[in-house]
Order: sequence, then C-alpha cells, then structure tokens
Amino acid sequence: MQPDAPKEIIRSSYRTMMQKLRMHPDLGGDDWNASLINEAYEVLTNTQHRAAYDKTRPQVDRSYSKAENTNVARSRVALANSECMFCGLAHDHAEKLLPQDLCERCDSPLYPLDVTHREESDRRSISRVPNNHSIVFTTYWPQPNPSIGRTDDISLNGMKFFSQTNLEVGQLINIDSPMLKAVARIVRCKLQGSEWVCAAEFMSLRFARSRGSFVAERV
Repeated sequence: MQPDAPKEIIRSSYRTMMQKLRMHPDLGGDDWNASLINEAYEVLTNTQHRAAYDKTRPQVDRSYSKAENTNVARSRVALANSECMFCGLAHDHAEKLLPQDLCERCDSPLYPLDVTHREESDRRSISRVPNNHSIVFTTYWPQPNPSIGRTDDISLNGMKFFSQTNLEVGQLINIDSPMLKAVARIVRCKLQGSEWVCAAEFMSLRFARSRGSFVAERV
C-alpha cells in the first residue's frame, strides 16, 4: 500500500484481507496476524495517529537499513550461502538441510520457515505451548548475558512478548525456551508501562527436544 493511500483504499484493503483472504479469526485466520492488521487499520484510519506514525516512519526506515547491513541482510542470503541466518557461521548442510538442523555455534534453527507448508506435528506442538512462558533471547553473537522475556501470544507465524529491552524494527533475535527455539524478526516494539511489548515474526522455528542451552542449563 502506498504511504499516501486514502482512507477508502485502506478500508477496502482491510476488508479484503479480513474477509476475502479469510484472515479474520472467525473465518479461520490467525489471531496474531489479525491483531497486527487491526492495529495497523486503527492507526491508518485515525488522522492524528496516522500523522504521528508518518513522522516516525523515516526513523524506522533508517533503523531497518542499519539492520540490513548486519543480521537481516544475512538472513536473506543465508540459505544460498549455506550460513546460519543469525550468527553467520557457514555449514555444510546445503541442499540436504533438514527442519531439525541447528547451528553448531549459536544453536539457532537453520531451516527457513515456510508459513505456507506447515506439518501437522508442528500444529499439534504449537497447541501445547502455553501463551505465557519465559524465554531468553540474544540480539547478537556472542552475547554473554541474554535478555529475559515472557510471551503473551504465540502462533506458528510468530509471537508477542514482554521485554525489558527495547528492540528495533527489522532486528533479528535468537529465541530459546523450554518449548521452542527460533530466529525471529522484530516487526513492532512499543513501551507499555515499565515493559516493552514486542511482536516478532519467525524466520526459523524448531520445537525443543533435548538440545539447547535453555533446556539443558536453565530447567
């Protein structure tokens, strides 16, 4: 959508996504994605909120460009270059990369997430993950002292979580918990009270088995 799109176009696009594309939860859509769409719609159709958003947009774009030079740029070519999308370590999996493969250095899942083809086992696994559980995450490698957070909502596509750390839009983080491991891209982060509420889109996802620093050392 163009930055100067009129309200009529915004409303039409909103209805198309929620109804024709069936992104509304009542039509089988995902709660996490629907909440992002609703929040964007509320901002863009409110004159004052949209003006405030427009003032911050260039700053967000510059922050994203900085990330492009590091982790985000790496994620886009990771598979082709046979590198871990988080720490950049080269691996020899190449064409035989499997969903369970982890980076030998930072323990991140290596297999890029394909949201259009999800196995039934993944859907069963996500249904067993509580919405509110503790996570640790790192924003670079190596990071001696990981940050701590707690999830508020989680789906196969991403999660919303509370953090004491402010994260930039476009930034990649490595997530570890007793339930899952993931590399995720921050799509939103705003201050709520004394905490930051962040939304992240999964770039890779692996449900925890027995390996992982969080599972092995903290549980």
